[in-house]
Amino acid sequence: MHRALSTLASFKQLTDGWAGYESRKPDERSICEAEEFALRILTAPSIIEPIISPATDGEVSFFWETSHITLDLGFYGDGSFSFYAKTEDGEEFFGDNYSIDAELPLKVFQHLQKA
Repeated sequence: MHRALSTLASFKQLTDGWAGYESRKPDERSICEAEEFALRILTAPSIIEPIISPATDGEVSFFWETSHITLDLGFYGDGSFSFYAKTEDGEEFFGDNYSIDAELPLKVFQHLQKA
């Protein structure tokens, strides 16, 4: 958990152009929303920390790839997140504009706990 929060805090040091001319830094709200999510999700038992990275469009991205699930989840700083998940049995889940207060679908969360 500490590593995830430290990674997110480091994004505050980025400036526009960090990955090329048109890249945008994550804004403070994107980072805060990602931190809130991390505090809620990553404290659950058995969930490994995701790869956390900034995207060039200003999004903060969480990515998990395990034998049970692949999950890509993004925060935009507008009070919402989006995600795409595919389980080991090929079942797909996706959502756009989920409220930052919403929970992940239970089946996605359960697959993360198997990691």
